[in-house]
Order: sequence, then C-alpha cells, then structure tokens
Amino acid sequence: TGTITQRGQVEVVTVDLVKSSGGTTFSITIKNTGNKPVVTLQVTLDDEDAQDLQIGGMNISDANMLQPGQTATLSYNPTDGKYVVGESYTVTIYAEFSDGSEFTDTIKVTCE
Repeated sequence: TGTITQRGQVEVVTVDLVKSSGGTTFSITIKNTGNKPVVTLQVTLDDEDAQDLQIGGMNISDANMLQPGQTATLSYNPTDGKYVVGESYTVTIYAEFSDGSEFTDTIKVTCE
C-alpha cells in the first residue's frame, strides 16, 4: 500500500483590480488545491496592509479552516488614487496550513 503525501498549496482562481469613477476595487478568489486545511490566508496588494480572505463571511482561522477543494474570497477598496489603469501591481499570497507549514507566492495584476 502507498501513502498519500500531505501537501499545502493554494491557487488563484480570479483576481481583479478595477478603477472607476466611484473608486478602486480589488477582488481575489483563491482555492485550496492541496490536501491540508488552511488556517491563515492573507493577500497583500502592492504595499497595502495584508488582508484576510474569508469563507462564508468569516475570516479563515483554526476554527474556520479552508478545507481542500474550498475557495475563499476577498473584495475591498484599496487606497484611492494610487492605482493607474494599465499599470501592473504585485499581489503576495500567504497561506499557513494546519500542520504549521507555509506557502507564499506572488502574482501580478493589471489595473483595468
């Protein structure tokens, strides 16, 4: 018999940074594509403060884990006036899993 290797991994499903006359909106959806529950999931847009993602309207935590296969979302209005249409910005994703292991990744998002 074989053993299943525990791995922690998350994947960005969607990411948007949209500037309109009403302000700027950043939104992201992340899926737990590994086989370990996530106990902390945060996203940092450019040099803004880190933001916690949510499932069911609650922050991810030891009591509200993001299970394998589940998705979490975040939508908020970052610093107004800072983001320029057509420019790209760095998004950092940080996840901590139930066994204490961590995963960090960076992607780019272009302001629309």
